[in-house]
Amino acid sequence: MSNTQGHKGAVELIRRALSCIGALFVAWLALYLLDIGCVFRLMTGIPCPGCGMTRAWLTALRLDFAAAFAYHPLFWVVPIAFALAFVREEVASSKLKRGIDIAVVVLCVLVVAVWIVRLINPADAGLLFGGHAPAGVPTDIIHFETPRWLTILHSCLS
Repeated sequence: MSNTQGHKGAVELIRRALSCIGALFVAWLALYLLDIGCVFRLMTGIPCPGCGMTRAWLTALRLDFAAAFAYHPLFWVVPIAFALAFVREEVASSKLKRGIDIAVVVLCVLVVAVWIVRLINPADAGLLFGGHAPAGVPTDIIHFETPRWLTILHSCLS
């Protein structure tokens, strides 16, 4: 591969990363302005598989990893999954691509498995901490509620 092709590949990778970040920002802004915390929860009334990840990252950035793991024990898989997705496109070897695909599937299965465990035990803040939430973490961070759209529809019909 020539130096020019390598440069074009790096530029394309940066362009894709910036596009992804831009799309995430637009989605966040729309959800923020419409006061929608989670589309999945809005529609179903139950938390999504990633419920607590934002709070987990915010507490991890403050170096409070006990609280971060209580909010979502697999918050750390998100950057790994994104890195694998970006790297996969640049890998030439089909064997390596297959390995990356398997790794991403394993991470997704782990997130769904944790989600199921959390749904079975709604007061799950102590999932990894012996049943006790770390200081400052609500004792019930997963809870069920009536979907907001159904509540609005019910109030309109009443």
